[in-house]
Amino acid sequence: MNGIDNLINEAIKSGENKTLLRQHFESRLEFLGITLNQFIEAYEMTFRTINAILDGNFKYLDPISLLKIANFLNVSSDEILKECFSYMPANTQIQLEDSKKRTYILDNFNLHALKKDGVISSIKDFGHIEKCLLRAYGLKDIYEYSEVDKSHGLFSSIKATLKDARPKKNFKNKAIKICNSIVNNNPYNQDNLKAFFPRIRAYSLDVETGLLRLMRELYKIGITVVIHPSLSFSGARGLTIESKGKPSIILTDIGKKYSTLWFTLIHELYHVVFDWEDILAGRLHVTDDDEFVNDKELKANEFAREYMFPRKRMEEISPKISNPLTVKDFAIESNVHYSIIYDNYCYDNPDQYPLYSRFVRVPWQRLQSSVLGSLTHSNSPEEFAHYYQSIIFSN
Repeated sequence: MNGIDNLINEAIKSGENKTLLRQHFESRLEFLGITLNQFIEAYEMTFRTINAILDGNFKYLDPISLLKIANFLNVSSDEILKECFSYMPANTQIQLEDSKKRTYILDNFNLHALKKDGVISSIKDFGHIEKCLLRAYGLKDIYEYSEVDKSHGLFSSIKATLKDARPKKNFKNKAIKICNSIVNNNPYNQDNLKAFFPRIRAYSLDVETGLLRLMRELYKIGITVVIHPSLSFSGARGLTIESKGKPSIILTDIGKKYSTLWFTLIHELYHVVFDWEDILAGRLHVTDDDEFVNDKELKANEFAREYMFPRKRMEEISPKISNPLTVKDFAIESNVHYSIIYDNYCYDNPDQYPLYSRFVRVPWQRLQSSVLGSLTHSNSPEEFAHYYQSIIFSN
């Protein structure tokens, strides 16, 4: 070893407290039988840069040099970055961790949607945002969200194409946690659901309490149904999952239409009857995702439409649609609320919606108050579960 090598090797040593990275580097030099000077010449690096990397001094760090050191040590770039990160001052580590956390939040949550729904009051204060998200999604740590995101269910959404998938995932993940937090000790048997099915439609006649009473009856046969406020930009109408071996359904109040609640409920119950094996297998069905999913969603939609008010009966009443009294009487005979008839008619004749919208959008504030109480988007899955367990399903 010549005098220059001696000087450099002594200079690169950091006293008795060497970093693990430095120890690894020096061991590698010794194993290969080369000097530091030879390494500097071969890898076209400067002493200052090498020393900075080995001591975690990022003032002189450049990414190419970092990758060269990683290649020399036969470690991945992630491993060497992690090692260098451990040498940083505590305040620098905190800053980088905060940056990582902010990126994670932005990747997984639409802040504008959260603010619109009242979950957060600021899209700039990430301390506030994290705190609100932990509560709203029942998390102890923000990164727990990734674990929830691995779960699946059978999904019903609006027809419009949604560019941002985050709100839909947010709904799915929270819905799953709500369902898994509710205990339904009643046994589920598909034959019992099929036997009960013919009675379902008549509950729609009672706007104030019909759906609530139906939810309680379904609970008694092992099916849990919960309503959550619609998440902005999610397009989500409902989700069906398996929870503890039984069907659990989350409906949203998207569009704030009474008729949509019923259409979605029947849509989801179709999945429970005909797609239960898919649900058990954890397959995620989203409208318009692919031909297989689209076919199932179309069948569920068609079933819901026909079950609530068959097209043949619509043909009978359509010529008299301008007479509300006649339509209401016909609805009672058909065991269905008249708003569902008008909604179907307007769906087939969209140009008529302005004329009949008042019959489609019937007020259902009392029902909404019953099924949601004071619950909002900000409430945790556990709070939703507690409300339903103690107020809705205990009666």
